Amino acid sequence: MRYTINKLIDEVIDRANPNLTRIERRQFVLDNTKYLGNLITPKKVSDRLRFRDNQLQNAQNVQAAQAAQAARAVHAQTIQTVQTYSAVCTLLFTKYEKFLDDDNAD
Repeated sequence: MRYTINKLIDEVIDRANPNLTRIERRQFVLDNTKYLGNLITPKKVSDRLRFRDNQLQNAQNVQAAQAAQAARAVHAQTIQTVQTYSAVCTLLFTKYEKFLDDDNAD
């Protein structure tokens, strides 16, 4: 398997506590890769963290959009159900009124 600097940085980031701030994760990566010398610089780590954070944010945005779309579909179905029930109730009420009118005519 061929390693790139970004892949190596990603693997170290994956080992960091996700609750750490970006600055703390950056320091974690730098501390755990210092034996590689100048191959991994603070700028490379910061850029990679920013890239991964943006990927995560994009994924969350997609999930939120999908959830909103699903909620709109449920809302539309609910409106349709209420309209159907309303139409049925109106029909039943009309038939009941007609029944009463027919009964009173006798």
